Amino acid sequence: MSSAQTLTSIILASYDVGEADRFLVLLTREKGRLTARARGVRKLGSRLGGTLLPLHAVTVEIHESSSSRTITSAVLMASAGEPSFARFLMGTEASELLLSLLEDEEPVPEIFDNLRQLLTLPFPQPQHLLSFCIRTLSLLGVLAETTNTDVFEKLSLEEKLFLEHSARGLTQETVNIGNFFTLPKLCKQLIFEHATRPLRAAGVTAACR
Repeated sequence: MSSAQTLTSIILASYDVGEADRFLVLLTREKGRLTARARGVRKLGSRLGGTLLPLHAVTVEIHESSSSRTITSAVLMASAGEPSFARFLMGTEASELLLSLLEDEEPVPEIFDNLRQLLTLPFPQPQHLLSFCIRTLSLLGVLAETTNTDVFEKLSLEEKLFLEHSARGLTQETVNIGNFFTLPKLCKQLIFEHATRPLRAAGVTAACR
């Protein structure tokens, strides 16, 4: 038995398969993380080739059978403006984080909204990515563990306020995280403890700055 469904999604990763297909990992608002195949999108003249790319927010129609999911159509969602290298680097780190933390088909709409907000920022800054990480960890129930650690007690007042606001999804535009010494280490420690694979995008981002 097969069915079709329309999902709001952000492409976390893509892999070329076969002669012309593309295998996609999607974060959908309705069904969480899932995978689907886009057939023939790497052929010259494909209408979907330039649409189904990493970090694109798309509304996709998926045909699902007992053995596979296939994307039959896709429409780009509105963006905040022209693409930028800074947004691409930040989005790459964010998507890698979600790939390492999320389980398949466990929807958390707030995580989708959190990523969508990050990817549509007109002028992304380092504090936005740190805030995204904190919000994600909070939504996954990981952040609650921090209050009982020695590292948490070493946070400055400014860091604790940033942590509290970010966990609630509040944007903080004027914060200089260059003054933060403990909070980034705390987030890195939590991610290391819960990630299913090593994260590499941060090193690439640092090298590009």
